[in-house]
Amino acid sequence: MDVTFLARVHAPQALQELSEILTVLSWWSESAERPASSDDSDDPAGHLPVRVKSFCQEPDTVDAFLAAVGNGASVVCWDFSSWPEAPEIGLGIGGERGAYVSLCVNALAGSKKDLKVYLPSERPRHLP
Repeated sequence: MDVTFLARVHAPQALQELSEILTVLSWWSESAERPASSDDSDDPAGHLPVRVKSFCQEPDTVDAFLAAVGNGASVVCWDFSSWPEAPEIGLGIGGERGAYVSLCVNALAGSKKDLKVYLPSERPRHLP
């Protein structure tokens, strides 16, 4: 299993911490006037806010990543080689298709929208 990270970074301190935690860090600026990315070998701190991405990281880096990002919007995606067996519900080992779990953190930061999550047994009758 490996983990992919995505985040929107505003603060130089968060950017510094992420570059220490993640072995490979790609980034790109959000500025249309001053486009820049890790492909340019430029310093991302000069282009904040930036979006960062890192693939194939170890699962034990998740807590440090989330601490570094703080209240910024981010995504953690755990990629599995296949779905694990779940004999308690009658499932054998699954295939690799869709074998990942994604967690979006602070995705609605700054939004006035509320996110409601329903378990199938709790879903209101008016929802499909």
